[in-house]
Amino acid sequence: MNPVTESPSPGEQLPARDSDATRGANSELALPLKQGVAAAVLDQAGALLIVLDTTGVIVHINHHCEQVSGYPGAEVLGKPFWDVFAIPEERDTIRHEFETLRKGALPAQYEHDFLTRDGVQRRITWSSTALTNAAGAVERLIATGIDVTELRRAEAACQASDAFNQSIIDNSKDCIKLLDLEGRLKFISEGGIRLLGIQDLSHYLEVSYELFWQGSDREATLAAIAAARDGQVGRFRGYCPTEDGVPKWWDVVISPILGADGSVKRLLAISRDITEQHDAEEALRESEAKLEALFELLPIGISVLDAERHVVHDNAALHRVLQLSREDLQTGTHTTRTYLRADGTLMAPHEFPTAQAFAEQRPAHAQIGVLMQNGTLIWTDVNAAPVPFSDWKVVATTSDITELKQAHEALRQANEALEQRVMERTRSLKESNRRLEQEIEERRRIEQALRHHEETLEQRVEERTRDLATLLEISNAVALSQELQPLLNQILELLAEVVRYDGVTLYQLESDKLRVLLHHGPLDAATLERLALPIDRSSIAYELLAAQQPISIPDVREDSRAVQALRQVSGAQMDTTFGYVRAWLGLPLAIKNQVVGLLTLQRREAVAFDERETRLAQAFAGQLAVALETARLHRQEQELAALEERQNLARELHDAVSQTLFSASLAAEVLPKLWVKDHELGMQCLGEVRQWTRGALAEMRTLLLELRPASLTQTDLAALLAQLAEGASSRARIPITVNATAPCPLPASVQITFYRIAQEALNNITKHAQASKAAITLCCTPGVASTPGVALPTPAQPQSGDGATTCGAATVSRVEIAITDDGRGFDDGPGLHDGRDSDAGAHSKTSTGMGLGIMRERANAVGAELRVESAPGNGTRITVIWQPDAHRAAESQSGQ
Repeated sequence: MNPVTESPSPGEQLPARDSDATRGANSELALPLKQGVAAAVLDQAGALLIVLDTTGVIVHINHHCEQVSGYPGAEVLGKPFWDVFAIPEERDTIRHEFETLRKGALPAQYEHDFLTRDGVQRRITWSSTALTNAAGAVERLIATGIDVTELRRAEAACQASDAFNQSIIDNSKDCIKLLDLEGRLKFISEGGIRLLGIQDLSHYLEVSYELFWQGSDREATLAAIAAARDGQVGRFRGYCPTEDGVPKWWDVVISPILGADGSVKRLLAISRDITEQHDAEEALRESEAKLEALFELLPIGISVLDAERHVVHDNAALHRVLQLSREDLQTGTHTTRTYLRADGTLMAPHEFPTAQAFAEQRPAHAQIGVLMQNGTLIWTDVNAAPVPFSDWKVVATTSDITELKQAHEALRQANEALEQRVMERTRSLKESNRRLEQEIEERRRIEQALRHHEETLEQRVEERTRDLATLLEISNAVALSQELQPLLNQILELLAEVVRYDGVTLYQLESDKLRVLLHHGPLDAATLERLALPIDRSSIAYELLAAQQPISIPDVREDSRAVQALRQVSGAQMDTTFGYVRAWLGLPLAIKNQVVGLLTLQRREAVAFDERETRLAQAFAGQLAVALETARLHRQEQELAALEERQNLARELHDAVSQTLFSASLAAEVLPKLWVKDHELGMQCLGEVRQWTRGALAEMRTLLLELRPASLTQTDLAALLAQLAEGASSRARIPITVNATAPCPLPASVQITFYRIAQEALNNITKHAQASKAAITLCCTPGVASTPGVALPTPAQPQSGDGATTCGAATVSRVEIAITDDGRGFDDGPGLHDGRDSDAGAHSKTSTGMGLGIMRERANAVGAELRVESAPGNGTRITVIWQPDAHRAAESQSGQ
């Protein structure tokens, strides 16, 4: 669809008056007829009808509501319901109920006071339902109210609300457009955009509507617009394809939109697609479904009678009110019931509102009592009115007012009883006044007691706050303290701040006795050393430990089971050592149901420890138990660490030193015999004994270094390498030379890394290489010192040996260590020479792969580079290169 001026581009045109359009005329006329039925039904509703939008604003009230409230509709429209009709005390409640309804809790029924314009409050029972859109969301709320304040004729006309009409428009499949008085397009509905296939609405807004049509259709458009401007309805049919060229015929209605002053403000153009006849039929079926849904949603019973006075249409509410099924109504079962007038007398059939509406052709109303088959009586409010349709003649609404009638009867009886009670009340008024004075005096006394209670409560809150702060301080101390005795003293000192006592004793469980661990009070240290509580079944200590519950003795001089048990345990000390004790409290110290000690509190006066003090002391006992258990676990951990260290040392002694000394011992035993037989062999054996002995000495020094880790950084690296080489040479029985730049100061982490890598490499050589010789080279390259700002002294000349490289430097910018051997070697595979991961290891892929991995991890940790070079039969060379810049980068990354 495109607006045009001159060219015959697509536009709305008047359709040919062919037989299809003619056949659809009857179907199209049926729609307004059914909508008229809805209006007639709502007009005849004998109840208040208010339509609200989703914010609670009033969008429509019916005529009966105007009569009851005294407000004209125009005065309340656009105002929130609760601001107009609700009394102040119920406004919040009504807002809450409205939110519940808006969320879909429907149908629902509420009852509230209804404030009229003249300030009179009327009691209204509200039944609520909703109108939803195609997506199921609530668009309007319909509230139907029955005036339960008085029984008067309800003359309210239930009209089709603006909300219902708007819902029909919003859900319509028509193309709905809004025009100004000049005929320019201002708005088009979403449905119209989709129907016309519009891609960009901005191309059409502000375009004169007649430009969308061609030829005679344009003239018809102008005529319809002119009629609408004059307050009439203009209508025409024309041809207009969609934007993408799909041909469509339209039935267009242009109607005026009036302002509050009755003048035409805007024009409403509605275009219906009538390309095929079934569109009109589908629209008719949709309208009928909406009407049926409206009937079913209304809480008022609705019935429609034909010319034969048969019920041809009804809703579920009618079935509920009359307690009859649809079949019963259609077969006339309801006519066999007994019906009563409002005064309780029998009602004749011709008196029914429906009969009067048929006979007199005017609305009729009555309150009717219905006598049920089970003997119960229900009351209904019935309104009936004639309607001008061929198949529907009378529409009736029925509401259940049984509770209203019962309320009126109860009110009448209550009025009679009230008159009698007024007389009685007058006689008792003086007595009531006297009692009132007594109550006032009693209230004064209660207020004084309440003030006293508040003061006491404030004091208890202050004490509780102080207690919790103390417990928090103890928890922090237990978590942070490293020493047990100061911690225990601190806990007992804090306990004294919240629980008054003259003596407190902390016992620790040892075997079958509780030994005194700490005491604050009058007892001296010598007395405490001799003091212990035996744990047997007759003692209070056993009772405490077994039950893990506190025992409080208000006065130890009284005769009770607890006092007897305490005296059995204490013996003569109860009157001597503990002679100052009158009140006593004992609490077990337990961790995970395991008792570790006992806490006792003593007082000189016979003042029992109250519940608060006992509860606080229990909390302190729990912290003491944690402290004792933590100390025990710490001691156990230290013992296990020492045991593990001794086991490691024994293993090292056995693996290294013991084996070397055993070999030296065997050689020493055969040395005298060799010396007698052959001096040359004896000298050779003597040299081997010397070498084994030096090797054992080197292994012992290495173990001593391991026992003192600080020595690894305090000893020069060259000396450490020489010591490692001497021990490995003794084990492997091959010469190992060390060529090192000395001194070569390095950061502690780098020196330890070089030492560990050299140690691992030598272990691989002695175990797997099958080499005849090996060498270690440590080279410091001149340049910036390894530690910035530190100059290195000129090193002494290094030793020389096979396969070694000699170098020296006064300062270091690069340090390199190389461990080489002439053993069997291995296939290094890809990645070993450049430091990448590999499963192969030096000399044996299966046995030393993990060793090479550990070396590489150590080197990477300090920013060094590890290189491995090897080939089968050509030995192995392991090189580690370190530079200060790489080391600082590695430390920075580790810190992050």
